[in-house]
Amino acid sequence: TDHKPDLETERARIEQCGGLVERLQNHSSKPFLRGGDFLMRKALGEQPMQLQYSRAFGAKDLKIFGLSNIPDIKIIRMGRDSAYRHVNFVILASDGLWDVLSAQSAVQIAHDACEKDLNPAEELVKEVLTEQSRRKARADNITA
Repeated sequence: TDHKPDLETERARIEQCGGLVERLQNHSSKPFLRGGDFLMRKALGEQPMQLQYSRAFGAKDLKIFGLSNIPDIKIIRMGRDSAYRHVNFVILASDGLWDVLSAQSAVQIAHDACEKDLNPAEELVKEVLTEQSRRKARADNITA
């Protein structure tokens, strides 16, 4: 599940806690969570936090503004529940991967790696690093 700050339920929690959700032009109009005191702190010469996700373990300065560390949890009985009979793997990854690959692309890469008896996590990270290099972009932290 994506935890982007502009999703309706995420935005509602953030705004109820006094936080802001803003799309930043210098970041391809991606939504960011900012503390309600962001502009004031910036005016004071500080570098206040802003985050592209609405859930994280760190970023304690944004917790009071609606950043949550509570994950979504879903129990899947692979192979037993008829709806998930064909599920062969689960991809857990950080924003460094999800900002570059769509869920469908990641599934295809992992599936292809399994078919070739390669490590799916390594193949996902290689793909992201290759794409970041192609874009001449700075690579974010990537975990898969």
